[in-house]
Amino acid sequence: MSKSVILSKEYNRRKFNVKHFLDKRVHSSFLKDLRLSLLERQVIYQKFTKFSYKSSVVRLKNYCMLTGHSRSIYRDVNLSRHQFNQMVLNGQIPGWAPASW
Repeated sequence: MSKSVILSKEYNRRKFNVKHFLDKRVHSSFLKDLRLSLLERQVIYQKFTKFSYKSSVVRLKNYCMLTGHSRSIYRDVNLSRHQFNQMVLNGQIPGWAPASW
């Protein structure tokens, strides 16, 4: 797939996750509350199961912003290690210097 398609899919996943994150947290905290009756918790559980798998945090993945690669991504800069090393060697990232042994 092309880079733009991959990044737009990931953007939509993150948007969907943010949209339902708080609701899922509230529902799960109510499910753990033993002061509620069994019937109330069953109703909450039914609402909780209606959330789509798309809104799961597990589905989120980091991608390189330049190439769209999904492996060996540095979280600080959202770049793959190949692009990061290349940009550091060219001096395009301020505050980073190439390592010398």
